Amino acid sequence: MSSPRFRLASAARIAALGFLVFVAGCGERTNVTITQLGGSGAGGGRSDLPDAVVTVRPDVPPTSWTLDAPWGVVEGGPAANPAWAGNLGPDQIPAIDDPVWLPTASPDLSLLDSEPVLVVEHAGQVRVAPIRIMLHHEVLSICWDAPSGPEFTYLTYCPLTDGGVHFLDPRPCSAKFKFGVSGSVFNWNLVTYDEASLRAGSIVTFVQMYAGGVFGSRATADAMTSTMTWALARTLYPQGEVLSANTGCSPAAGYDFFEQPYWDYWRIGIQAFDFPMSVHDTRLPDMMPVLGVLLPGDVRKAYPITGDPYVVNDTLAGEPVVVFVEPGFSHAAAFERRLDGRVLRFRFVGRERHGLAIYEDLETESLWTVEGIAVSGPASGRRLPRAMTIRAFWFAWAALFQGTDVYDPAAAN
Repeated sequence: MSSPRFRLASAARIAALGFLVFVAGCGERTNVTITQLGGSGAGGGRSDLPDAVVTVRPDVPPTSWTLDAPWGVVEGGPAANPAWAGNLGPDQIPAIDDPVWLPTASPDLSLLDSEPVLVVEHAGQVRVAPIRIMLHHEVLSICWDAPSGPEFTYLTYCPLTDGGVHFLDPRPCSAKFKFGVSGSVFNWNLVTYDEASLRAGSIVTFVQMYAGGVFGSRATADAMTSTMTWALARTLYPQGEVLSANTGCSPAAGYDFFEQPYWDYWRIGIQAFDFPMSVHDTRLPDMMPVLGVLLPGDVRKAYPITGDPYVVNDTLAGEPVVVFVEPGFSHAAAFERRLDGRVLRFRFVGRERHGLAIYEDLETESLWTVEGIAVSGPASGRRLPRAMTIRAFWFAWAALFQGTDVYDPAAAN
């Protein structure tokens, strides 16, 4: 068990994890405007702002951008590609197949406000998976009570890349697909497998950051996935449910955030392991977290989650995008900034009573939350279509999506 001093120092590390303040040379900007926010606490800007917590959540509108599916699937193993590594067998890292869920106010939760969690939304419901648990399992099956009947999805998390992706499966929960951890990595990223191909004698592996994979066009990556602090998740999603530590396969040390195997790696960086990469892009520090935005036509751009909070009205290959970045809450999200055929421009106007940022679009003068939900004005009750994004450490994003553009907050100022 950790000493109080170690716990205090580690809590500070959690708050600072990945939030490095250095930004190197970045790609060219197009049609970008930026508004700097103040700190991540309450205050700043207008004092008459509406509450950002939305109990009844609007339906998620479909995006007008359709990504080709699949983006990529890798068959075979280390012999098929030199960027493969790892020698653990399937299920040496056990996936969670039958999770237990608790309300966000449950006294059985012992999460720190500053520690990171993954948030997924589906069928009007919200589930929260603490990364302290996902570190030990990496794959989580989720069954949802959808209007048409129970629906199955799965959430993946890779500790080496700090990336979490939520995937939709069209089959009902009763026919859910066994999805496990292969024990290998590709460009440092989690590689999963499907049980059916394993029984057939050949593992069809699936790289987490690539959509499609073993399911072909039937499974799709879901844009409604976010990484944020527990404090932000608890505030934004009071009606959500949280993954219990009662997983049925707990590690020997339990799920104490401070008793986990990645502290040294997060501190040292990629030098801690001798895994190969297709390319090592040094434009940003290796372990800097970025929000990677993916649009059709191989449009890829990374937005550093570092320094001061910012909002970007960007245009990618002619498509209008808005990106909200809140490093203090370990959160970033991107949306299509077109509403009823009209392109919106956003600016920060202040923080509401919980300290959460509120944005105004200049065209309708409606006020919006970091989740892309309008809480007042002519667009009240509307929701922006969410862009497909992946949060990850820079080195992993750049290795998988080579030649990616990079947004530079310093140059924008």
